[in-house]
Amino acid sequence: MLIFIFSCHVSNLQSKHPSFVKSMLRSHVYSCFWLGLPTKFCESYLPKHQLKLDVVLEDEEGIEYEAVYIPERTDLTGGWRAFALDHKLDDGDAVVFEHTEAARFKVGSPICI
Repeated sequence: MLIFIFSCHVSNLQSKHPSFVKSMLRSHVYSCFWLGLPTKFCESYLPKHQLKLDVVLEDEEGIEYEAVYIPERTDLTGGWRAFALDHKLDDGDAVVFEHTEAARFKVGSPICI
């Protein structure tokens, strides 16, 4: 199993930015590439009254992936597919998302546990 986590979180999971851990399902990484984000997190930190929001997913190397957030469904799509494939995400992997700006998340590289 892989856990995707930022290097800054390895020794200390506390962050000044809101974050959450998402366990990957087959539909997140192999077929539909729709990633449902936690509803309570989205209600607290992401806009609700837009049809869609362009967001940036940044990995630990600073590579950016443009994705689309759909507030009505609290789903991430679009560039999520490229991120998942490029980072070889698998069913059962855990991914940490850190919400660093209004439309930006940091999502790190894998470490094995």
